[in-house]
Amino acid sequence: MKAVILAAGQAKRLGGIEKCMLEVGGKPILEHVLRRACEIADEIVLVNNEKMDKPRGSLGGIDIIYRYQEKPDGIIGAIECAAGALAHHDFFLMLGDEVMVGCKHKEMVQRWNKIKSDTWGMCGVKIEHDKEKIKKTYVVLSLNKSPKDVYVAIEKPDVVIGPLMGTGHCIFKNKVLEYLRDIPVSERGERELVDLIQVLADDEKRVEIFEVCDQYVNVNTQEDYEEAKTFFV
Repeated sequence: MKAVILAAGQAKRLGGIEKCMLEVGGKPILEHVLRRACEIADEIVLVNNEKMDKPRGSLGGIDIIYRYQEKPDGIIGAIECAAGALAHHDFFLMLGDEVMVGCKHKEMVQRWNKIKSDTWGMCGVKIEHDKEKIKKTYVVLSLNKSPKDVYVAIEKPDVVIGPLMGTGHCIFKNKVLEYLRDIPVSERGERELVDLIQVLADDEKRVEIFEVCDQYVNVNTQEDYEEAKTFFV
């Protein structure tokens, strides 16, 4: 299993700084993500921008391949930057600005190894009953009970139906890379992870839902950052 960590994003609402280098729990967010990746991957592909310093801290002997995203055109563009380093391997996608507590990434990989023969992806979600928080990320809907498969994925929904808040923690079959070129540019001017998940679901390529953590925030605003810091008090 390879891990792909996307760390090229800057927070316009936080003064244009690299979000992943903000500190929570005494470490940059990116270091928490890297340590998580080292527990499930034999190699890490880190996509960042040329201005960002290389990450600090022990990586447990896991090799990191750096890829640089010169043009910030969304998560799909960042995955394309990493694609050449993945060879034929499936990959665990992680975002460098995600803060998680009670992360079940190991269990997610174990589940993937059981179902990967007939599954194209796994979408890590958090059960969230605060609809305003879900509106900041994306919502996932499913028609079946257990195991749940993605039927609809909606980016930053105006109306929230259901408690499944999507995260950037997703596992994908390597063949998913063939779909990247078909992902359209969204109204935000980016090619979105949510659209990749939806394209797979529409094409009847199974994407299973997995509850990946107990607490979660994707840091984009000062409010998000303050919430993330409370996880480590």
